[in-house]
Amino acid sequence: MATDRGRMSTLGDLRGQLRAVCTDVRDAAVGAGSVRHVALTLDVDVSGDLRDIQEGRAPWNRSTSRYETPSGRTYGVEEPSGTVFPDSGPGLINLGRHEYHALKHYIQADGDRRKAEEAMTFFPALTDSVQRRAYEVFKHHKSFRGE
Repeated sequence: MATDRGRMSTLGDLRGQLRAVCTDVRDAAVGAGSVRHVALTLDVDVSGDLRDIQEGRAPWNRSTSRYETPSGRTYGVEEPSGTVFPDSGPGLINLGRHEYHALKHYIQADGDRRKAEEAMTFFPALTDSVQRRAYEVFKHHKSFRGE
Protein backbone atom coordinates (compact mmCIF):
# COMPACT_ATOMS: atom_id res chain seq x y z
CA MET A 1 0.00 0.00 0.00
CA ALA A 2 1.30 3.47 -0.85
CA THR A 3 0.38 5.22 2.37
CA ASP A 4 0.34 4.84 6.11
CA ARG A 5 -3.38 5.11 6.88
CA GLY A 6 -2.63 6.78 10.22
CA ARG A 7 -1.08 9.77 8.46
CA MET A 8 -3.88 10.41 5.99
CA SER A 9 -4.92 14.05 5.60
CA THR A 10 -8.53 14.93 6.32
CA LEU A 11 -8.36 18.00 4.01
CA GLY A 12 -10.85 19.58 6.40
CA ASP A 13 -14.54 19.72 5.68
CA LEU A 14 -14.64 21.45 2.30
CA ARG A 15 -18.41 21.26 1.88
CA GLY A 16 -20.30 24.53 1.65
CA GLN A 17 -18.09 26.27 -0.87
CA LEU A 18 -15.99 25.75 -3.93
CA ARG A 19 -12.41 25.73 -2.92
CA ALA A 20 -9.31 25.26 -5.02
CA VAL A 21 -7.14 22.71 -3.27
CA CYS A 22 -3.93 20.78 -3.70
CA THR A 23 -1.99 23.64 -5.19
CA ASP A 24 1.28 22.26 -3.84
CA VAL A 25 0.78 18.54 -4.36
CA ARG A 26 3.64 16.99 -6.27
CA ASP A 27 2.05 14.11 -8.12
CA ALA A 28 4.41 11.52 -9.58
CA ALA A 29 1.63 10.29 -11.89
CA VAL A 30 1.54 13.71 -13.57
CA GLY A 31 5.29 14.17 -13.71
CA ALA A 32 8.13 15.05 -11.42
CA GLY A 33 7.63 18.45 -9.88
CA SER A 34 4.17 18.88 -11.40
CA VAL A 35 1.59 20.83 -9.46
CA ARG A 36 -2.07 19.77 -9.47
CA HIS A 37 -4.98 22.18 -9.19
CA VAL A 38 -8.34 20.66 -8.34
CA ALA A 39 -11.54 22.54 -7.56
CA LEU A 40 -14.36 20.90 -5.62
CA THR A 41 -18.02 21.68 -6.21
CA LEU A 42 -20.49 22.12 -3.37
CA ASP A 43 -21.75 18.55 -3.41
CA VAL A 44 -18.38 16.82 -2.91
CA ASP A 45 -18.23 15.01 0.42
CA VAL A 46 -14.48 14.77 0.92
CA SER A 47 -14.91 13.69 4.53
CA GLY A 48 -17.13 10.81 3.42
CA ASP A 49 -14.67 9.78 0.73
CA LEU A 50 -11.78 9.83 3.21
CA ARG A 51 -13.85 7.80 5.65
CA ASP A 52 -14.44 5.25 2.86
CA ILE A 53 -10.68 5.12 2.24
CA GLN A 54 -9.81 4.78 5.92
CA GLU A 55 -12.42 2.07 6.50
CA GLY A 56 -11.37 0.02 3.47
CA ARG A 57 -14.40 0.66 1.23
CA ALA A 58 -12.23 2.35 -1.43
CA PRO A 59 -9.82 -0.14 -2.97
CA TRP A 60 -6.32 0.86 -4.02
CA ASN A 61 -5.79 0.51 -7.78
CA ARG A 62 -2.14 -0.44 -8.30
CA SER A 63 -2.17 0.37 -12.01
CA THR A 64 -3.40 3.95 -11.51
CA SER A 65 -1.96 4.48 -8.01
CA ARG A 66 -5.32 5.80 -6.88
CA TYR A 67 -8.01 4.95 -4.36
CA GLU A 68 -11.37 4.41 -6.06
CA THR A 69 -14.21 5.50 -3.78
CA PRO A 70 -17.83 4.31 -3.94
CA SER A 71 -18.76 7.92 -4.92
CA GLY A 72 -16.88 7.44 -8.20
CA ARG A 73 -14.08 9.83 -7.24
CA THR A 74 -10.43 8.87 -7.19
CA TYR A 75 -7.78 10.04 -4.75
CA GLY A 76 -4.01 9.88 -5.00
CA VAL A 77 -1.38 9.89 -2.28
CA GLU A 78 1.44 12.41 -2.09
CA GLU A 79 4.79 10.78 -1.43
CA PRO A 80 6.50 10.74 0.99
CA SER A 81 4.07 12.61 3.28
CA GLY A 82 1.12 10.26 2.74
CA THR A 83 -1.29 13.16 2.19
CA VAL A 84 -4.38 12.10 0.27
CA PHE A 85 -5.55 14.43 -2.51
CA PRO A 86 -8.57 14.47 -4.84
CA ASP A 87 -7.82 13.45 -8.42
CA SER A 88 -10.90 12.98 -10.57
CA GLY A 89 -14.57 12.09 -10.60
CA PRO A 90 -17.95 13.71 -9.99
CA GLY A 91 -17.64 17.20 -8.54
CA LEU A 92 -13.86 17.43 -9.04
CA ILE A 93 -12.65 19.84 -11.67
CA ASN A 94 -9.02 19.65 -12.79
CA LEU A 95 -7.64 23.03 -13.76
CA GLY A 96 -4.53 23.98 -15.67
CA ARG A 97 -2.06 26.42 -14.17
CA HIS A 98 -3.51 29.43 -16.00
CA GLU A 99 -7.12 28.45 -15.34
CA TYR A 100 -6.32 28.20 -11.65
CA HIS A 101 -4.66 31.63 -11.75
CA ALA A 102 -7.75 33.12 -13.42
CA LEU A 103 -10.05 31.42 -10.89
CA LYS A 104 -8.08 33.03 -8.05
CA HIS A 105 -8.71 36.44 -9.66
CA TYR A 106 -12.47 35.83 -9.70
CA ILE A 107 -12.43 34.71 -6.07
CA GLN A 108 -10.25 37.62 -4.93
CA ALA A 109 -12.58 40.09 -6.68
CA ASP A 110 -15.40 38.75 -4.48
CA GLY A 111 -17.74 38.13 -7.38
CA ASP A 112 -17.04 41.38 -9.26
CA ARG A 113 -16.44 39.94 -12.73
CA ARG A 114 -15.42 43.26 -14.28
CA LYS A 115 -12.81 43.88 -11.58
CA ALA A 116 -11.37 40.38 -11.98
CA GLU A 117 -11.16 40.58 -15.76
CA GLU A 118 -9.59 44.02 -15.57
CA ALA A 119 -6.88 42.64 -13.26
CA MET A 120 -6.28 39.73 -15.66
CA THR A 121 -5.44 42.06 -18.56
CA PHE A 122 -1.92 42.30 -17.12
CA PHE A 123 -1.36 38.56 -17.63
CA PRO A 124 -1.13 37.57 -21.33
CA ALA A 125 -1.37 33.85 -20.50
CA LEU A 126 -4.88 34.41 -19.12
CA THR A 127 -6.52 34.31 -22.54
CA ASP A 128 -10.25 34.65 -23.17
CA SER A 129 -10.66 30.86 -23.31
CA VAL A 130 -8.77 30.42 -20.02
CA GLN A 131 -10.96 33.10 -18.41
CA ARG A 132 -14.15 31.48 -19.72
CA ARG A 133 -13.17 28.09 -18.27
CA ALA A 134 -12.25 29.66 -14.92
CA TYR A 135 -15.51 31.61 -14.87
CA GLU A 136 -17.54 28.43 -15.44
CA VAL A 137 -15.83 26.92 -12.40
CA PHE A 138 -16.26 30.15 -10.42
CA LYS A 139 -20.04 29.87 -10.89
CA HIS A 140 -19.91 27.20 -8.15
CA HIS A 141 -18.19 29.49 -5.65
CA LYS A 142 -20.03 31.09 -2.73
CA SER A 143 -19.15 34.61 -3.92
CA PHE A 144 -20.66 34.11 -7.40
CA ARG A 145 -23.32 36.82 -7.87
CA GLY A 146 -24.97 35.61 -11.02
CA GLU A 147 -24.63 36.78 -14.59
